[in-house]
Amino acid sequence: MKKLSIFMLGLLIAFLETCLALDSFAGAKPFPWNEVLYNSADHVIRDVLIVAFVWFVFKYRLVVFKYVRTFLPILVIVVLYLFAASFMIYRLSLDFGVQTFLSVIAGIINNMLLVLLVALCYQKWPNKITKTCYFFSYVFTAIVIVADTVYFWQTTTHIESILFQNLNIHSFVGVANSFGGSFIFVHFIILGIIVLSFKGIEIKNNTFNFKHFVSIVVGFAMFINVIDYAFSITGMYALKKLVGMYAVVESEKVRYSYRSVISMPINVNFINKAFSEYCSNHSCLRNISKLRIRSHVLLPRNPGEYHIIFSFQRM
Repeated sequence: MKKLSIFMLGLLIAFLETCLALDSFAGAKPFPWNEVLYNSADHVIRDVLIVAFVWFVFKYRLVVFKYVRTFLPILVIVVLYLFAASFMIYRLSLDFGVQTFLSVIAGIINNMLLVLLVALCYQKWPNKITKTCYFFSYVFTAIVIVADTVYFWQTTTHIESILFQNLNIHSFVGVANSFGGSFIFVHFIILGIIVLSFKGIEIKNNTFNFKHFVSIVVGFAMFINVIDYAFSITGMYALKKLVGMYAVVESEKVRYSYRSVISMPINVNFINKAFSEYCSNHSCLRNISKLRIRSHVLLPRNPGEYHIIFSFQRM
């Protein structure tokens, strides 16, 4: 009976998504059957993943609620990131297919990973030092997500190194005056809510296995990023084979780069851009290692000189 119910639910999802895909191309001549098939399959896989996630949370709701209460700051980071990701999807006019859905999931994992690892260290060694690190990593990540969203609102990009070139009190006052007092007041309220939401609740030592938790978290983060990357490559290949239209394929390439923006860890990108600007302004650091931080591929520019690349867009 359970397998039959799952099968019937799958058929219902496939039927509804096929009807929606047919309706979106109604009146097109010649009718793009291949594109209808591609969109239907894309949305069916997305719906199946969402249903599976909801079922998992419902089945293990007691365990989920227990850890949500313990790691409440992580939940705050997830909520802030979901708001930022929703705003990015709206501004970039991205379709919410399976690839965008996986990019959002990868973005959630990537943006909360730093804070979650520090939180696990606090659970392993519950003292003032680890609790302070936990608090500052949480507040830093939350503030950076909010600031990055405002920056994206103005530029449709994440924070870049140019932001740190003219960072002084005069530029800050100028930006604050351009937004208005109410805007600044709202952000101070958000900052207060972020700080007050921090709770360092300890798990009992007999129920907490540090190595087990860390291995699961890191392994799951790697798995989600690999799946996100694999679906992006597979989706592009399927689009070329099934649809093959130049305009559609080129549009998908643009959406591919946009999805990389969504899955990027915002806090690590902020550190990356700030550190690269700091290195460019201090010749002593350049003379020590001759290393430069980039954001794409590892390529030697001169014989014997290699560049370390921190690529957080895709694994």
